[in-house]
Amino acid sequence: MIAILVISTLAEPSRVAAQAITFESISLSSGIQTQSGGTGVAVYDFDQDGWDDITIALKNARPALFRNNRDNTFTNIAEESGIEGGGNAVVPLWADVDMDGFPDLFLGHKGAGINRLYHNNGDGSFTDVAVDAGIPLHAVIGSAAFGDYDGDMAPDLYLAVDRGYDILLRNRGDGSFEDVSASAGVSGMERSVAMQMMWVDYDLDGDQDLFIVHDGSTRSRLLVNEGFLPLINIASSVNIDDIGAGNSMGIAWGDVTGDGIPDAYVSRIGTAGLYVGDGSGGFTEEAVQRGVDRNGMSWGVVMEDFDNDGQKDLFVVSTSGYDSTPTLLFHNADGIFSEIGEAAGISILTEAKGLAAGDFNRDGWIDLVFPSATGSHSIFLNTTSNNSNWINVQAVDKMSGPAIGARVEIFAAGLHQIEFVHAGESFCSQSTPIAHFGVGRETVIDEIRIYWPDGSVSSETGSLVNRTLLFVQPGISVANETADFIDARFNLAQNYPNPVWKETTIPFELPEQMRVQFEIIDILGRIVYQQPPQLRNAGPNHIMVDASKLPAGQYIYRLVTSSGSKSRLMTVRQ
Repeated sequence: MIAILVISTLAEPSRVAAQAITFESISLSSGIQTQSGGTGVAVYDFDQDGWDDITIALKNARPALFRNNRDNTFTNIAEESGIEGGGNAVVPLWADVDMDGFPDLFLGHKGAGINRLYHNNGDGSFTDVAVDAGIPLHAVIGSAAFGDYDGDMAPDLYLAVDRGYDILLRNRGDGSFEDVSASAGVSGMERSVAMQMMWVDYDLDGDQDLFIVHDGSTRSRLLVNEGFLPLINIASSVNIDDIGAGNSMGIAWGDVTGDGIPDAYVSRIGTAGLYVGDGSGGFTEEAVQRGVDRNGMSWGVVMEDFDNDGQKDLFVVSTSGYDSTPTLLFHNADGIFSEIGEAAGISILTEAKGLAAGDFNRDGWIDLVFPSATGSHSIFLNTTSNNSNWINVQAVDKMSGPAIGARVEIFAAGLHQIEFVHAGESFCSQSTPIAHFGVGRETVIDEIRIYWPDGSVSSETGSLVNRTLLFVQPGISVANETADFIDARFNLAQNYPNPVWKETTIPFELPEQMRVQFEIIDILGRIVYQQPPQLRNAGPNHIMVDASKLPAGQYIYRLVTSSGSKSRLMTVRQ
């Protein structure tokens, strides 16, 4: 049975006259500055409270774990977490590798330091399990990414090794890994200066392929997944192995032309590459024709719809000391781009490599964060104000971790948009796993489809906009919750505290006096707690729940009324 749960509305449709994309820096007031410089950054809700947090890999220091305080400020909780520092950490990645419902942290090092895999103990602390898990401690990491190449819903790990042979680690399903590099065909590939790699279902056949770029003269690789090993490099035959002037660095995949076919952007020194999918598995390079060729010494890149008009824009960061190239914002207008960074208030000189996107204030507009080599990290809130609408889709697996490798597609008023759930992209970074779509003035989504890594498909029709929908991977016996927001004043809020150890409060608001029923459902679809129907007055209300007898893990709480029902996720820790 397909489970589709609706999280409460985050914002009402804007009624302000349309205007250009704008950003506001909150870098100094946000609390994300550090004494050590950083490379890669991850945007991921590591404390599972429903708000995007920030993790930055730092040099010669423990990584910074910035918890979102929900007021545009962040608190570094790394010291009390048990996560160690030291060495040249370059890439932080979050994934639930042991599938226990709690996200774990991979920390890759380049040169000094050893690679680490931190198991989430479920109580806010972490334990390094890299040795027992089979992580190569001394591999010099150029970049890394979690994927699911075999479709078993357990995240596998690819390590792009700097001046060494790459490594593919298959997750056995229990959080431990086996090295399948030889059978995958990657252990004997050319030893090169490793830059970014990404898992992506480039041919939309339901399994994850692998795209890898390098510094210098090594040509790009596209390793196609036919459902079995080895992965076969077809980059030359589909015209995506070109390196331009060389020195490829960051990668973004998405659909910039609006035809539902994935395209790839590669950042470089001087001139970028934009590879537009032709619908038959091949690509044409069109960076100059489409106006996105300008780069400096550019690294991180994200492809997001910053003005929610239904078209993917691009943002690129550089190490500006090379040739004084600032950060670049390319606005998409029917597949042709204009660089508008200065006008948007986000053109700055910085020494940045990593870059990630998220929605830090949950207003439905994509924000940006990029670390600095000096510790003066940048975070910009998207302050664009127009009448455009949006929808977020959160695809989670049976243990309520992001379904890494899932493909999300939406159809609205003739628009066909596509997003992937990644865990490693840009440059040594990870953006939020929540798929974001701008839909312009549309108010109803005709259809949402989720293509899961195991080959199953979920769909939902008639969803309303300006909200986040949660899809649980098929097989979970939870009632089908459609978009039933009959009255916007019927609101179910996030419980607090969350995560919860003992008692928790669940606020909700009713438009009028009505009878309500409350229940908690575990991830297997069983009702584990239920209150009988009660008559509640209009206005703010709340329910107190004693969760001390519930096993640690993820739960769905649901409020059912005559106006419909709403649901949210809750984390219990014991």
